[in-house]
Amino acid sequence: MVTLANNKEIRIFADANELFLFAAKDFSQRAMTAVQDKGLFSVVLAGGSTPKLFFDALTSVEEYQKTIPWQQIQFFFGDERYVPIDDSQSNYHMAVQYLFSKVPIKPSHVYRIPTTYAAPIEAAKDYEQTLRSVFHLRDQDFPAFDLVYL
Repeated sequence: MVTLANNKEIRIFADANELFLFAAKDFSQRAMTAVQDKGLFSVVLAGGSTPKLFFDALTSVEEYQKTIPWQQIQFFFGDERYVPIDDSQSNYHMAVQYLFSKVPIKPSHVYRIPTTYAAPIEAAKDYEQTLRSVFHLRDQDFPAFDLVYL
């Protein structure tokens, strides 16, 4: 670990497994702290195939099954492929397969990007309205997520 100015740190991991185990522990700690402080934890999930290993780390450690406050977590998506939700390329489908189906989440706390509109711009507008509603945002406000994975 390298410590930078302002107490910022750069961590170097031996391999992907070590990285994702650390990320799962960090997620667990952040979720518990946020729920303790304000009752909810909001997280934006990344797309692509990389999150599979992270989701495996979260769901394979028995302690996380029991200690992460799954019912108080709100899940959002940072991006989505414009394919049907059951398509193997769908980020939402991947999250269902590797995370949501393995932990006791509230389905009403999963905010997927809709992919059923004729044009993606309509889906983006719909998702913006979802975010505005969930976070009670005014016109120029932006949502304040607890954790965003890129």
